[in-house]
Amino acid sequence: MTGLFRRAARRAARVPRGLVLRATRAGIRALSGPDAERPPMIEDMHLVLSPNRVGSNTLWNVLRQLPVEGAFHKAHSLCGPELPGWEECPFPKWELVQMNESDGKTWERVLLHRRLRARAAVAGGTPPRRIQVMSAVREPVAQWISALFYSAQRYPEVLDPASLNVETVTRYLTGELHIVYPWLEGGEWWEHDGWIHRELGERMGFSVFRAPFDRGRGWQVYEGADARLLIIRQESMGRIGEAVGEFYGLAPAEVPSVRENDSGSFPYHEQYLAVRLQIRLPEPLLDRIYSTTLVRHFYTPGEIAGFKDRWSGRLTPR
Repeated sequence: MTGLFRRAARRAARVPRGLVLRATRAGIRALSGPDAERPPMIEDMHLVLSPNRVGSNTLWNVLRQLPVEGAFHKAHSLCGPELPGWEECPFPKWELVQMNESDGKTWERVLLHRRLRARAAVAGGTPPRRIQVMSAVREPVAQWISALFYSAQRYPEVLDPASLNVETVTRYLTGELHIVYPWLEGGEWWEHDGWIHRELGERMGFSVFRAPFDRGRGWQVYEGADARLLIIRQESMGRIGEAVGEFYGLAPAEVPSVRENDSGSFPYHEQYLAVRLQIRLPEPLLDRIYSTTLVRHFYTPGEIAGFKDRWSGRLTPR
């Protein structure tokens, strides 16, 4: 771990949890006090909640151009002292508080939204509309190769972008090399079942894996008590107009055709494409990667077989 992240870890340890909780509760009381019965930022809340390198930029760019009004938020995690899982939150606590300060305190907005709905239910008033949440899933190998290059771009002091050749990336994928970030959770890099359970389940109230998913069209809308959720597969972004249109009650033509631009995201775009083209992984590893609940829930057996063929080398990518 570099000196930068050692300092981050030390600062995280020095922040008393009680102090963070008191400051957080004071902020929520100020936002939800008698002079702010219906804060405009809560009237309509739109949230892109998706893991890094899993369609979040695409969904965010589409959301910002939709003919809808309200407060727009984007997050990879809703960690907060008054939300489930704060103690297990993978982010450094001091950095998380600062990040939420600058990014609009997304998790506080979620809490405040729920309190306003509960208050309206007791008082018989009109509750704010449900939070509109958009999320995405992606097949694991493509996601992690993209994440490696993106991490190298953002944190070159931890991961040298020039080192990401086919041999090195393969060693990361097979577990011979490990990247150590303080905010990474334990477990294998392809495991995102926990993210679904924590972020969309515990924190947003959706039992995603217990509900059906239309794998034929590649997206699904879920209706919750105080939030609505759209999940779309990264591989199905070509149908984003249909998905977002149904979610917001818009004609597909009213949804902007914005796609995440890898060349704009990565200065090392050509290097990324060359490495991705040449990656080959052993069959036993692929069996483990594609046996997760997330993969089996969102992809058909034929699609999973295709992913295995692609990364084993049995199928030459186009």
